[in-house]
Amino acid sequence: MENDLTYVKRTKAGVEEKILVKVLRQNDTYSIVENYTDEELRSNGIFFRRNTKFFKN
Repeated sequence: MENDLTYVKRTKAGVEEKILVKVLRQNDTYSIVENYTDEELRSNGIFFRRNTKFFKN
C-alpha cells in the first residue's frame, strides 16, 4: 500500500509496474482484487504519466 492506494506489482519484459487495484474481499491467505476503471481513477484525482507512473492531485 502506498499513499493509501492498494497496488500489485507486475513484472513484464523485465519492467516492474505498480497496478492500482481495489480489494473486493480478503482473508489471511488471499485477496480478491479488481482493476479500477479510468473513470474511477480520474474521479479520485489520480492521473497517469506514460501509463506506468501515477500521482494523486
